[in-house]
Amino acid sequence: QEAACKDKTYALHAGPCGACSNPQDIYVLNVTKNTLTTTATKCALLYLENDGEQKAFECMKESTGFTDSCNWCWIDNMGCDAVTCKTPCAIVKAKGEPDTDHDGNLNKCLACDENYCGDPFIKCAGANRRRAGIISDIERDSEDVWKGNSSCNFSI
Repeated sequence: QEAACKDKTYALHAGPCGACSNPQDIYVLNVTKNTLTTTATKCALLYLENDGEQKAFECMKESTGFTDSCNWCWIDNMGCDAVTCKTPCAIVKAKGEPDTDHDGNLNKCLACDENYCGDPFIKCAGANRRRAGIISDIERDSEDVWKGNSSCNFSI
């Protein structure tokens, strides 16, 4: 962000860039902010069906509008979840648990995803909803959501 401000441009998100660090994918993150978790879960279930990587990719492509390169970051994340988080996610799904509890703690599936698959996803994608300053369907502490370009002191 500091480098962007010095160049008199606005950063699209916090942190290093990746496959989802472009205006189209940031736009998709914004317009799907209240549905993306449900969509990704639906597509991830297709991933689990007989190595349905391509089915999951098509599901995400049709349901979201992400660029292909960004979509592959999501598919890689689903693969990580399938290996690492299958059991806690199956339990959460079977119980119908919400994404967060009354204290704002992530359910065991989302916590597993963030703890084990979050870093590889961010390395691939660059942008996610929190890094783009987008409040989403997953309740987050306001300190975890990027505040945008508020520190840039220039006008366009």
